[in-house]
Amino acid sequence: MGRRTALSALPIVLATLAWAGCESPNGGASAKLVTNRTQLVGGDRALGDVGDYLIENEKIRVIIQKPGFSRGFGVYGGSLIDADLRRPDEIGSSGEPKGNDQFGELFPAFFIQAVDVSRVTVIDDGSKGGPAKIMAQGEAGDFLELAALLNRAVTGSNIDFQSLTSQAQLRYSIIYELEPGAPWITVRFRVQNVSPKALQFPSQFASQLLGLVGLPTSGFTVPVGDVALFGATSSVFMPGIGFDSRFGLEESYQKKVDFPAFPGVITEWIASRGNGASYGIAVEESDRNFVLGKKEIYDDGSVPLTKSSILVPFSASSFLGMFYDSAPPQLKPDETFETVKYFVLGSGDVGSVLDGIHQLRKTQTGRIAGLVFDQDSALPSTGTSVLVYQRGKSGRRIFTQYDVRENGSFGGTLPPGKYSLRVQGDARPFGAFEDFTVRAGETTTLNLTSTAPGRIVVRIIDEEGHPLPAKATAVGTYGPENVGQLTRHFLFDLQAGEKFRQSDLVDDTTDDPETRRYVEQFAFTKDGNAELRVRPGSYRIVSSRGPEYELQETDVVVGPNETRSIGHVLHRVVNTTGWIAGDLHVHSRNSIDSAMTLDERVLALAAEGVEWAVSTDHNYVTDYGPYVARNELFPWLFAMVGVEMTTLESGHFNGYPLRYDPGPVTHGAFAWAGRPPDDIWNDMRALGSLGPSRTIIQVNHPRDGVLGYFAQYNRDPYTAGETSPNLVQQVISPKGPAFKNKDGSTTFSSKFDAMEVANGKLFWEIHHFRVPNALPKGELPADIPPAGTILKGANGLPGFPGVVEDWFNLLNLGHKFIAVGTGDTHSGTDEAGQFRTMVYVGDDRPIALTEDILVDAMRRRRVIATNAPLVDFYVDDSTSGVMGQTIRNSTGKVRLGYRLTSAPWVSVARLNIWRNGILAKVVEVNPNRDLAARPQVDTLDLDMATDASGTPIDSWFVVEAIGYKSFFPVVKPQEVPPVLLTDAVAALAGPLGLGSDEFGALRPPDVFPVTAYAITNPVWVTTGPGEFHPPGPVPLEILDRPENDPKMQAFVYPTSTVKAPKVTRKMIAQSRTIDRFEPRGKVPLFYPRADNPFDVRKSMARFGHMAGHVE
Repeated sequence: MGRRTALSALPIVLATLAWAGCESPNGGASAKLVTNRTQLVGGDRALGDVGDYLIENEKIRVIIQKPGFSRGFGVYGGSLIDADLRRPDEIGSSGEPKGNDQFGELFPAFFIQAVDVSRVTVIDDGSKGGPAKIMAQGEAGDFLELAALLNRAVTGSNIDFQSLTSQAQLRYSIIYELEPGAPWITVRFRVQNVSPKALQFPSQFASQLLGLVGLPTSGFTVPVGDVALFGATSSVFMPGIGFDSRFGLEESYQKKVDFPAFPGVITEWIASRGNGASYGIAVEESDRNFVLGKKEIYDDGSVPLTKSSILVPFSASSFLGMFYDSAPPQLKPDETFETVKYFVLGSGDVGSVLDGIHQLRKTQTGRIAGLVFDQDSALPSTGTSVLVYQRGKSGRRIFTQYDVRENGSFGGTLPPGKYSLRVQGDARPFGAFEDFTVRAGETTTLNLTSTAPGRIVVRIIDEEGHPLPAKATAVGTYGPENVGQLTRHFLFDLQAGEKFRQSDLVDDTTDDPETRRYVEQFAFTKDGNAELRVRPGSYRIVSSRGPEYELQETDVVVGPNETRSIGHVLHRVVNTTGWIAGDLHVHSRNSIDSAMTLDERVLALAAEGVEWAVSTDHNYVTDYGPYVARNELFPWLFAMVGVEMTTLESGHFNGYPLRYDPGPVTHGAFAWAGRPPDDIWNDMRALGSLGPSRTIIQVNHPRDGVLGYFAQYNRDPYTAGETSPNLVQQVISPKGPAFKNKDGSTTFSSKFDAMEVANGKLFWEIHHFRVPNALPKGELPADIPPAGTILKGANGLPGFPGVVEDWFNLLNLGHKFIAVGTGDTHSGTDEAGQFRTMVYVGDDRPIALTEDILVDAMRRRRVIATNAPLVDFYVDDSTSGVMGQTIRNSTGKVRLGYRLTSAPWVSVARLNIWRNGILAKVVEVNPNRDLAARPQVDTLDLDMATDASGTPIDSWFVVEAIGYKSFFPVVKPQEVPPVLLTDAVAALAGPLGLGSDEFGALRPPDVFPVTAYAITNPVWVTTGPGEFHPPGPVPLEILDRPENDPKMQAFVYPTSTVKAPKVTRKMIAQSRTIDRFEPRGKVPLFYPRADNPFDVRKSMARFGHMAGHVE
């Protein structure tokens, strides 16, 4: 692959690369209040505003936010929110700042407690030639109310640990310090005792509370660290696990780590890779280092433990938590303790960050420098990456990464030692390892080669020859020699930064290549052309345009540096006259957990057949309109302005249509922390472009753990009322103004308009999980209920509650919330419109839509939540009795007519007819029927619901379509299992109910293919004049019957392709309720998206029905 050369063979390298440590500072550092926008740091992710604070030198510029609500993803101001290198064009022609800020937010954490910053000041402006300094000060703030009581008990931050408003005992200071010429900010976090007595860490309250739940405090030191939000545009890297924080963390959780320690990844430093900007965190040596203080627990020989070690207990695409220091056992009155870390900026790769870390630590280093060229063309291998591994007795350990520049060069500083490297690039096969040695003060040079990608150009047009917005997918097949292996062990390398390549999730066989398929690459068309860059090989190219179009396929073979061109004609085969396909939950780069540019976002929406898109970035108002225009997508896509107000633990709420205010940084988003739902919704309605009364408020993923509104406000899955808390819940449940009124009553509100019953691939949250006929492998509860019944926890509530049943409960209570389906898409792989909302408007041309037309159509409720099937129905009259209407029928019998259609590649197997929340009839559908060529149209005679005396009562009807055939490769499977909160902190959370596991392996599968699902909105039928009389919730003894099982799936639990068989779970008997935390046994804090194993934010699952089991 490569060979060592003399230094003279690389003049271009030496001309390009300068020794990082030889640069003498020749400028100064300064700090100041930002008084106009030209002083800010620019970039797509920049959130700074006038009134914030700028600290800069000749190398870097950083923005510290003023006090108030966080414009990032945290809660409070005073944090580091923007950072970039100095650039020649920092001020644009319009006066707006230009730059390349890629960072989200950084703030300190004392245990899991943040700082409610009340004051930010410049304490040294740098004018005297020394470092510039900015200080943020405040008192204890609840980052998560869920942990507020434990936080205050552990830290002793307030006199009364049960009340954040009680007198503070601690004052926090964050000092941001910038030396002239340094590419890093020194951040000092100081904790001062402002009480008249000595404070113990942990406090006596913590000892009492932890003793109450059975945890010893012996050896427990209170950890200090940070929460860093690198964001989706920055890939996090740690020595030892590289870019694979997802599985690196999971494997660390398998190690035996008992309280008072915490499980997680131990690393020397943390860095990121981004487009032109990268960031890193290193910490100062401390005798109180959290990891080193527990050396007997953590030292397994795999990672060097030092006074500057960092423990990372969790990581997501947006959040990364870290502990590195400990509070002293005691702090006397007026005494202060301090922790120090360094925030380092690089030029886009990990290596440039590491250069800065070496410089600040004055590490003795040598240097590596080299060139990478394409093997065939001898041109520079631009866009590639060089991975460097430490080489020792136990093998190779990934250590750092360098970007290859436009001229083919790479390089940086390394401590003396033995190393290996190899070249990695998107759509390039990995090269072989090349061993080398670094000596102090010397430069080791190498010439390397790389195999270039192949290129496949796909032209996609309609039957009239017009270019189509569409998606092209390259499907590969791996060899029979890989059967039985995890795909991440041979198909891609996450540690090296390769993308996750999804498989078909079919059990592999050696004799059938169709069981060994995976997605190599996909691309969206622009002007009808899609370009696929792939590793050289054989592929099947599949062209698609969402669930209203057919598929076209062509097999191609492409070699290195070769281009193959093919053409596909796609026909619209599903008749959706009058219907508009909407995705009402869409994210772009303006959300911290999305990397998609706005151009990419609108192209992806149109390619997936979405015709109405609502922009719902996290706490940021986005307008897709200009991007729809410049990509000439008006005939295909109508853009509506919206927002997702994203609270950390009281729910996520969409609002639309909204005004777009070009002035404020977030264009209209506002503070949400500590506010009840009604207050948030009132402010959202005030932003409505059609006025408050015509603004739709939508509750998103209401059962999604700490992200779910119903889950967090303890809504009973059987009655929609409030559940009764147990003793532990009474102590630790959130009690702040977001959750409780002054009289202690709940702030839960029903003043919303729509609710997501189907979100992305969150299939496990659609219906209550019921015991499957085919039980999973692994340890199971001793007493398993009959197949088809609801799996319940010790408290009698569903172990895995479903949103559809929540919606049914609310319908039975007289509410008429609009049920919608959404994609909640964050990337291209996380498909736009994977669930969508079909809305009947009469005119199905996107160019004819207006906000008024769509709001009116939504309120008429002829709306379907679906991922492919289109099922429309009426009751008694096809005009007055259509979906969303209320009709009168006094006979006690109704005639329900329906029409079911879908694309030929979609299979539907059954229709469930629901009446007042009970399964009234099941219609079997031939799963092989081509529902595009032959839609299923029929009428059914049904009885109205009756009361105890047999008298017909008012009834509502809903139709649900279910299928069992995989959508691969158009929609990729849910292939990455969830990272569970209790896997990370089971020792602490278990006694509180988070770590208990009463279900064992009996739970929804955490991997599965995506299959057909749709559910309509109701038709309401009254038996007499006047309003609809709601029947009330369904009694549990009726709901629990197996005949009310919707049978969401009909296959056994799939075999994971990315995760080895799990160690047998420890079953813990339950003697208390745990519904406060969603009694799922193990509760996910974040969930993975199928496209991004580093994003452990979402997960979902389905269950199987096959052969019966013995009770």
